[in-house]
Amino acid sequence: MFSANGLEGEYRKSNPLCITKLYAVKENGEWRLKYALSVITEKWTKKIGKLTLIYLTQYAFNQDLATRDSVFFNQIAKEFQFPEWKPFKYYMNESGDEPGKLINFDFFFPGYTTLIGMIDNRLLFSGIGFN
Repeated sequence: MFSANGLEGEYRKSNPLCITKLYAVKENGEWRLKYALSVITEKWTKKIGKLTLIYLTQYAFNQDLATRDSVFFNQIAKEFQFPEWKPFKYYMNESGDEPGKLINFDFFFPGYTTLIGMIDNRLLFSGIGFN
């Protein structure tokens, strides 16, 4: 948990700022700490072209929509004369709380967000659902 001592007035409402979570996983007979992302999404992956979609397995996968997304990214790159776009992972979640949980936050004060991007790691987290 990350919190600050001595906050006054309105700032006291933002304490704690966040609560993080790590997983202890046994690998090759030894315990290791792992980030939530790899543990929670272990069986969520579907690859379409350069786009890797990662979503809960309880949701029906729409192949046509995923293919259309991949084609759309290619068209945008071509139309705006972007260099060849690099593959990225797109984590699809049902609510705005889920992206934060995937990056190790059980709670984070900034609150509800529907999209988190990590450019250097080529990751995009969406919390807008599947409709």
